[in-house]
This record gives sequence, C-alpha cells and structure tokens, in this order.
Amino acid sequence: MKVDFAVSVIVPVYNNADILQETISQLTSFLSNEFKGYELIFVDDASADESLSLLELAAGENPNIRLLRHNINMGQQRSSADGAFAAQEDILISVDCDLPCKLEDLKNLAIAASNGTELVLGRRTGGRPRVWWRQVGSACVGLLTSLLYSYRIKDFGCSTGAARREVIDRLRGKTPKVIKVQLLEEAHSFTEIEIDSSQEIKRTGSGYTFRALLRLLWAIIWYKIAR
Repeated sequence: MKVDFAVSVIVPVYNNADILQETISQLTSFLSNEFKGYELIFVDDASADESLSLLELAAGENPNIRLLRHNINMGQQRSSADGAFAAQEDILISVDCDLPCKLEDLKNLAIAASNGTELVLGRRTGGRPRVWWRQVGSACVGLLTSLLYSYRIKDFGCSTGAARREVIDRLRGKTPKVIKVQLLEEAHSFTEIEIDSSQEIKRTGSGYTFRALLRLLWAIIWYKIAR
C-alpha cells in the first residue's frame, strides 16, 4: 500500500558505474509505487569512472532525480551528510548504491520515522559473511562508541537508515565528521530496525578498506577529544 508522505532518498556514489543503471531503475520504480512522492539525491564523490555521466543522463530524464557532485573525494559520511542537507522532504532515507537490503526495508524505516522517531538506524541480518577484519572492526567500533558516547548500537557500521528533517536541521552549520555520532547526539529519540541483507539486490565487491576502518576509529576518538 502506498504511504501518504513523500521521502528524500540519499545515495552516495563512488565509481559505481557498473551498477548505477540497475540501482536507478530499482529505486525509481519502488519509490513511485510505494510513496506519495519522492526525490532521489545521488551524491557523486569525485568518481573516476562513468558514474557522473550516467547520473547526469538520469537526472535529465527524471525530474525526481537530483545530482550533487564533489570535486574531490570526501568519503561516504560527508556524501551522506551533504545529500541530507540538500534534501527537501520531511522524511529522509540513506542507502548505499549497491542496495544492501530489501527495498521494503527502506519503507519500514521511513514509516518508523514518520511515526515520530527522529533517527531510525538499520541493523543488518543475514547476508554474506564479511572478512574477519570487518567483523572485528565492527565490534570495535560498537564498543568504542558505547564507551565514549554511551550509545548502545548493535550495528554501527550499517549506513542504511532514516531520519526526520528536524534532526538534520540541528546539524546545519556543523562540519560533518562522524555523522552517525552527530546524529545520535542531536536526536531526541532513536531506534534500530532489522533490515534483511540475506538477499542483496546486487552482490558487488565492497570498496570499504582496512585503512577506511582505521580512519573511522580515529575519527570517533578525535571527535570526542576535540569537542
């Protein structure tokens, strides 16, 4: 059943040309069928492949698609934050370009936010096994966050979630550093909802690296020190 509210969907993009057309097709079909209205915001993070040209073509053909562009690579967290700041609807959804969950899960996250929860975080279930350092790293990030900030988040590394506009507005004027921590600080209410990654829409190699994990760990620590 189509819900009676519109959403802004933010999708960070970095060298995803091989899957973009399917991502666009899947999302536009789903969003038009399930929501009163939508805008689909792609944030190209200085891709070196054909991602930008594909996104420009899509934006020219579909008025619901918007495109933001970074001239230098700024990372997924900054891309997600910039997309959120540009969003125009009251309910925002963030999802990776490879669509790592069932699309129905995105609707469930949005409904939870529309019912009043300011920040709704995804918690992955099922899915393909991750390499050992990502499993250990995820556990370390969760432990570190709980120790430094007292947030009990079971899947801190999951970038799929939804938020109400008011929590995004409270971040305006602040530099996005560790966006999930900053959102948790600003939100008056939050929850985690399970998302099913056992049947991923696309199975692609992750661009997440061990170096990126170390940067995230340091950013979490430094943000606490520098506040």
